Amino acid sequence: MTPLTEPAAELFMEENPEVRVAVGTSGTGGGFEKFCNGETDISMASRQISQEEIDACAEAGIEYDELGVANDGIAVVVNPENDWATCLSVDELSQIWTRDSEVDNWSQVNPEFPDEPIELYGPGSDSGTFDYFTEAING
Repeated sequence: MTPLTEPAAELFMEENPEVRVAVGTSGTGGGFEKFCNGETDISMASRQISQEEIDACAEAGIEYDELGVANDGIAVVVNPENDWATCLSVDELSQIWTRDSEVDNWSQVNPEFPDEPIELYGPGSDSGTFDYFTEAING
């Protein structure tokens, strides 16, 4: 959400020079935690607020309105030198990304793939993108 809110804050401050808007960046979970603790006025998120977060806000007396402004797009990419994994199923992605997965080699995902190690890179667990991907791929 930062690429959307930073320019919006700049435009707002140009039109309202007496106002200072600070835009901080964290993962969605961390942002909701700060919001529900009353540390921030607005929370940007790449997913809807969870029931646990709703409960934390209610307990702290934090009321809010949820406003959708965009949808995330998630791309699963492979290294350009990887010319075998041109299409992966949700089941194959789940094998690779599930918690405590022991898959560390492409041939474990598909016997037609070579005996090459898999190195994974993704957002941290405090990220709404992580939450969405985990739910969509691993249930």
